Amino acid sequence: MTSLYAKDDGERLRDHTRKVIAGISRINACFPGENTIFTKEFWNYLEWGAFIHDLGKASRNFQNYLKKFIKGETPEERIILDDLAPHSSLSPAFSNWFEWETKDEWRKIILSAVFFHHDRSKLYNILQE
Repeated sequence: MTSLYAKDDGERLRDHTRKVIAGISRINACFPGENTIFTKEFWNYLEWGAFIHDLGKASRNFQNYLKKFIKGETPEERIILDDLAPHSSLSPAFSNWFEWETKDEWRKIILSAVFFHHDRSKLYNILQE
């Protein structure tokens, strides 16, 4: 089985995802007990978002780009290839691989957050309209 990369430094997608989920657990520990905002449901959905946030990096084009970058086959500066779709826009599509036991409104919120996790200014603009 081929390993999937998450970062141009060679970090694997599996390891990166585990780190993000572990970060959520550390943040969760800062809010002991349940309250009206930080409910168990909230933390569960936040972990779902963390789990799927970079699944778009599994796309062939993105993996080929990262492999070239890791091997030093691309210029020093990071380049954005015209045919490289942003991974954050692909990740929600990959989320259909999994059965969701979520309310529709939460699923929409999670997928929106995943879609815009690198470009929050666009999300802010949409919310303002």
